[in-house]
Amino acid sequence: MKWFNHEHTAGAIVFALTGNPIPVIPAVLGSIIPDLLEGMPDEEDPDQYNEWRKKHRRLTHWFVPYLAVFIALYLYVSHKGICHLGYGEIYSLFHKLDYLCAVIAYLVSFAALGGLIHIAADSICGKVPSVNPYKRVGVKVFKVGSLLEYIVAFAITLTMLQITGDSVVKTISNILHRVI
Repeated sequence: MKWFNHEHTAGAIVFALTGNPIPVIPAVLGSIIPDLLEGMPDEEDPDQYNEWRKKHRRLTHWFVPYLAVFIALYLYVSHKGICHLGYGEIYSLFHKLDYLCAVIAYLVSFAALGGLIHIAADSICGKVPSVNPYKRVGVKVFKVGSLLEYIVAFAITLTMLQITGDSVVKTISNILHRVI
């Protein structure tokens, strides 16, 4: 899946799950981590590109480390009692040293969730590692970069936004109210 599609689907899914725009930011950033870790090939150089394709979606796309990070950090954040942070809470907690680690853990947990969403999305346009990192699973519903990819990605995003419905409007209204 193209980065653009990873980003907007991850953002919409996390917003639908939380109703909060704060975790959307690290989730969107985390949604490209699996590909960033691999580096990008020079598509002009066929040898380099072919070598990269052989290694693509291997250990960087193994869901287990992302899931472990998400669960561990989310449990830590839950223990600290700050599972649902808004703008004001993050600002005030950043000034309390004992909560600074929890705020960072909160943000990183959603970056890990973004990585998990990336891997799930890649599993419908190719193969990704299963529980065993050396065994790959997945289906090819569409080719990366195809029109069908964009249709599926936007359908996911629109469905998630439909689920949240009023939350999106209220959030945008709240943001504009604070800014203006």
